[in-house]
Amino acid sequence: MEIVYIVITMVYNGEWCIKRLFDSLLNTKRNFVHIIYNDGSIDNTNFLINEYITNARKVGIDVIYFNNLKNKGNDYATKHCLKYVVEHYSKDNHWCFWINADDYVESKIFICLDNYILKYNSYDFFNISKKEFFIKENKIKNKKIKSKHVKDKDLLPCLILDLDFYWSIFLFRVLF
Repeated sequence: MEIVYIVITMVYNGEWCIKRLFDSLLNTKRNFVHIIYNDGSIDNTNFLINEYITNARKVGIDVIYFNNLKNKGNDYATKHCLKYVVEHYSKDNHWCFWINADDYVESKIFICLDNYILKYNSYDFFNISKKEFFIKENKIKNKKIKSKHVKDKDLLPCLILDLDFYWSIFLFRVLF
């Protein structure tokens, strides 16, 4: 069973950093779905996103772009993206995670995630970070969620590099 990744990036005025993220994602040489939510940027972000969409589609990356003309805030953007994911990608082999506009990824991110998902296939949620977080509610729509905090020293360096020097990935199976 092929694993399908849905990557979500929300951005507001990310002209200063988003090209680095886009270049790193193109360098993965992997097909995935990239949902980009531009929350009313007033700088050159929209131009850079459209440039990326052209390049991404040439290499098989499916880009879904939401361009709000007015900033509606992070909560609205998160709910909008999650709703879209649930409506379009609810299969057992679909996995979703966020990448911030000021982050970038190592080229082997999807290979590392593939290996981890295959190794721990019974899990539905991974917290890959320096700090352990817990799911407050262990059920979604009456389905028990099995979660794991990843501390694997071989896995952590190959994932996301954060310009803020603090990062985490919440990787979850689309179950809804």
